[in-house]
Amino acid sequence: APEAVKRRPPGVPGRNHRRLFGGAGGVGVVGAHFCLGHAPETTSVELFVHNFAAALVSSPLPAAFKRDVAVPGAEELLRVCEQPDKVVALRGVLGLLGTIPRPGAARLVFVVDGLDECGGDSDELTIPRLLALAARDAPDWLAFVATARSEDGDAARALAAAPRSAVDLDGSRGVSDVRDYALARLGLPEAQLRDRDARLADRVASASKGSFQFAKAVLDLVAEDKASAARDLAELLGDEPDRPRDLDRLYETLFAKRFDPRGPAWADGARPALEVLLASPRALRVDELAAALEPFHPRLDFARALARLRPFLQLEDDGERAVLHASLRRWLRTAGPFRCDDGRGHAVMASHHLRRIHALTVRQHALLGFAASSAPALNVDRNQQVVFHVLEAAGHCERASDGDPGAAAAALRDLAGDAALATADAQGRTAVHFAAKHATKKVAALRVLLAALETADPPVAVAASRGGKTPLALAASRGRVDAVAALLQSTEAYAARGDAQQTVVADAARDAARHAAAAGAAPCVRVLLARGGFDDVGRDDLDAAVAAALADGLESGGRSALDVAVGREHVDAVAALLLGGDRDFDDLDACLRAAAARGHEDLVQRLLAAGGDPGRGPARGGH
Repeated sequence: APEAVKRRPPGVPGRNHRRLFGGAGGVGVVGAHFCLGHAPETTSVELFVHNFAAALVSSPLPAAFKRDVAVPGAEELLRVCEQPDKVVALRGVLGLLGTIPRPGAARLVFVVDGLDECGGDSDELTIPRLLALAARDAPDWLAFVATARSEDGDAARALAAAPRSAVDLDGSRGVSDVRDYALARLGLPEAQLRDRDARLADRVASASKGSFQFAKAVLDLVAEDKASAARDLAELLGDEPDRPRDLDRLYETLFAKRFDPRGPAWADGARPALEVLLASPRALRVDELAAALEPFHPRLDFARALARLRPFLQLEDDGERAVLHASLRRWLRTAGPFRCDDGRGHAVMASHHLRRIHALTVRQHALLGFAASSAPALNVDRNQQVVFHVLEAAGHCERASDGDPGAAAAALRDLAGDAALATADAQGRTAVHFAAKHATKKVAALRVLLAALETADPPVAVAASRGGKTPLALAASRGRVDAVAALLQSTEAYAARGDAQQTVVADAARDAARHAAAAGAAPCVRVLLARGGFDDVGRDDLDAAVAAALADGLESGGRSALDVAVGREHVDAVAALLLGGDRDFDDLDACLRAAAARGHEDLVQRLLAAGGDPGRGPARGGH
């Protein structure tokens, strides 16, 4: 299965592995998500939720089930997926599944492969943490099946407290299966000696002690030339029959075999290429890699460097390359003779994107001199590219400057220039708009951009696109409280200049607060009302103002704001509404029963503390 599906986009069944989804023994696979550390779109919590929902309505399952999922609840499914809190979003999707008939006798599973590829800071929501918090809400006919290389990693620890059944495939019972897998991978034409294959398969199975992941790593990293596989494996596995599985030792052996850490092939060839690949948030084509490195290493032989690195790189269908495994990326960043400094890689990538900006500018002027009639179309295309390169360069500058936004902003401003930083696409969106919209991954880049554009008048934080959205509103509508705070801070000097400027900022903050309230993003509403420069919102009545804003934003179709907030499982919004003062909640008891039916302990405790009584009033919805 890994060989059949590893290059397929997450959640999209391809012809080669569609047979996996047919169901056997009363179990059917509703979809799959493959986490790849070098592809941020596969480790994004937001896109994971969208992919899960998309898999439900496009899965090769009986038509009746697809109809029940897609037709009655399509609009609701879309709304739930867009919740800023992705734990709430996934629980909402699972809650919708609980309202449809059981799909026949089969039990369905959704496969999440490679959880150990999902990195993240200690306080960042990752896919493993999302599953630990939300998967328990799945109906009894649906289960998540997750894989990881080790039960000792961050992914396994994140899931430790979740209700689960763990199956350890590393062990004596797996050795024979690993041998069969290795034999298939090492298969030679009948004319060649098959007993040699059998001996190699035995060695791989014995060294791996039943671990498919270790065996796959070994077989991925040996030379692609089958004739040299015996030699490579002999050097790789050694003659120690009880040698422990250790991927770090595996990488040390392989790199020592191919490179001298003090030689030019490493220092001036492989290492610079790896540092750029480690720094890039996406896979790079060979020409992109060459263009990024050429100014710094003009004599670098890319063909030779990549040939030496090929066993360690993921090769995509379109020729893009990235570092193969998360374990290898971690090992390359640790102390040792082959340590790679991805800070240097970020500096190279920042320079690359900034050079692309200037190249686009020069090209545009040259072409406009010959064909003025093509100016509108050319300008749109060029501006979109400039916005992308500015955003990417900002993120790389921040990483290259050890997280110092001031130094990164100075470098970005000096190298890119004010005109490029302020460039907008056809919809009037600048790099700041995109950084604010995707602030979960781009908040560092957002701070760099704001520092680089601090003299803009009016501030970029309150500059509306042609659709009327400011960066402040985009961040608020998605619950990005860190981004909202950074954007507001960037307006303080401007607002202090006078009443007119303060009014501009206050109007933008009020609009952003409306967007945040409609999304149930209570922390964003509070920050906007507290720091948005409103004369009519004092510190003493801030709680009441937040509750009033949420009430206006959430009330819908005859349902109270509290009912909507409980239905969406917006804990912060529920807390803010209950804290907001003197209002009586006619549906407090009904909301309490709804929260209890969902098994949401935090909401239940808050509603009980506010005076909810589960035994008072008629039950709603049969609960």
